[in-house]
Amino acid sequence: RLRFTLGARYDDLSYDYANNMSVSVNRPASTEKSFSHLSPKIGATYAITDDSSVFVSYNNGFRAPGTGDMFRAGGTAATAPDLKPVKVNSYEAGVRNRFGGIFTLDTSVYYMEKKDDIVTYKPATGDSQRLNAGKTEHKGVEAGVGVQPLKEIGMNVSYSYAKHTYEDWRVNPTTDYSGKEMSAAPRQNLNVTLDYTPSFFNGGLMELEWVHLGSYWMDDENTAKYDGHDLINARASYGITQQWELYAKALNMMDKAYADRASKSGTSEALYAPGQPRTFFAGVVYNWGNK
Repeated sequence: RLRFTLGARYDDLSYDYANNMSVSVNRPASTEKSFSHLSPKIGATYAITDDSSVFVSYNNGFRAPGTGDMFRAGGTAATAPDLKPVKVNSYEAGVRNRFGGIFTLDTSVYYMEKKDDIVTYKPATGDSQRLNAGKTEHKGVEAGVGVQPLKEIGMNVSYSYAKHTYEDWRVNPTTDYSGKEMSAAPRQNLNVTLDYTPSFFNGGLMELEWVHLGSYWMDDENTAKYDGHDLINARASYGITQQWELYAKALNMMDKAYADRASKSGTSEALYAPGQPRTFFAGVVYNWGNK
């Protein structure tokens, strides 16, 4: 009933950047950069019964800066090649349950610490910058529930509550975000779907979906918030034959005005990337070969 997993991953990445133009604050000099790291992981799962188990895990992660982080033109291009790689330690524990093929429940809690996380800083004036935050902390709980009372009817719920904070990030001698929540990081996410799959749909379905996105800070200073939003979507499909299928979907059925992303910098006005208004799609799918 007890199973252990043990593993490791090794990364080795090198960049050879050649600048054939003049060197300036907007254009870094030619340079070579190399990154390597060994990331271990370990976990254990214990089966309490055939339908119930608990698990714990530890994972070490690593991510090298990308070319877009280090070698793009901009106001901080000269120092961008000095970016450090991101190093992560994450811990997770949870429970998985199955009850007679009718009800499922998966829950987990996690804690993650990132060192030298690569984040974007946009000063009141000038270009945005890619910088290393000294340390960020991420912790939360996730739950997934599935209910299938009848063969043709099912409901699935997924929910997460998380908090993402800058534990140590001093941008410059006068700007310190330590202790602030990260921007564009909502604490709550909820998704609920109700499915109806009658046999006369020939493998098709009808689905109603509720999407809830909680509020989040629009800036790293934590001075302005986006209120979040709720969306209702619907989807349907019908199998004409084994190869032909009709489908239709309606997104944002309540025609809610919302933002895909909301941000703010300093004393400037808040910027909203508008989400899709009420939108309808319909189409035909043809599958080659047997389904």
